[in-house]
Amino acid sequence: MLSVPPTRSRFWIVSAALVTAVLLSGCNNKEKDELAMMKDRNSQLQLDLDKQTATLESAEASRRAADEENARLKAAADAAMASGANTGGSTTGGNVPSLPTNLPPGVTARVEGNSVIVDIPGDVLFDSGKATLRTDAKKTLDGVAKSVKASYPGKAISVEGFTDADPIKKSKWADNWELGYERARAVGKFLVTKGFADSQFRYVSYGPTEPKSSKKQSRRVELAIVDAGSN
Repeated sequence: MLSVPPTRSRFWIVSAALVTAVLLSGCNNKEKDELAMMKDRNSQLQLDLDKQTATLESAEASRRAADEENARLKAAADAAMASGANTGGSTTGGNVPSLPTNLPPGVTARVEGNSVIVDIPGDVLFDSGKATLRTDAKKTLDGVAKSVKASYPGKAISVEGFTDADPIKKSKWADNWELGYERARAVGKFLVTKGFADSQFRYVSYGPTEPKSSKKQSRRVELAIVDAGSN
C-alpha cells in the first residue's frame, strides 16, 4: 500500500483550502456586484416613479384649477341669467357693480363682469405656511365684513385662496392647494362670526395657478361677490 508523506498531505490540504477560499471570495464579489446593480436599478426605478407621480400631480392640479374656474364662470353666468329674467329677459344695460367703501388699509377691490372682487393680502392674514388667522388680521377682516355687508347684503360669496409657487416643505399641508383652501376656510369662518350666513359662502383654492407680479402679492385671499350689481 502506497503511503503519502505527512508533509505532502498537509500541502494538499492547505492548497485545497486556498482554492476554496479563492472560489468563495469570487462568489462573494459576484454577489456584491449583482446586489449593487440591483440597488442602482431600484434607485433608477424610484426616480422614474417619482417623476411620473409629479407629472400626474401637476396634471391633476391643472384639472382641478380648470374645474374650479368653470364652476366660477358657471355661477356668474347663472347669476347673470337670473338677473336678466328678473328684468324682463335682458342683461344689457344692467347696473354696473359699485365698489365697496371704507375698506381697511391694504385691502383693494375691483369689478370683474357682474362680480366684485375684494383682495385681502395673505401676509396681513397669516404667518408663512400657516392657516390660522393672525391676531391683527381679525381687525382687518372686521373692517372687510362691515364694508361688504353694507354694500352687498345677502349676496353669495366665493372665498378663494391663492398661494405663491414655492413648494410646501416644512408645514403639515400636503401642497399649496390644501394651504390655499384652508386659508379660505379660515376667512369664511371668521366672517360667519360677523353676521354672514354660512350658506352665503363657497370655498375655492387656486393654489399657485394665478400668481401676481410678486410672491407677496400672490399670497392672498379674495372674496368674489357674485352678481354684485343687482339689487
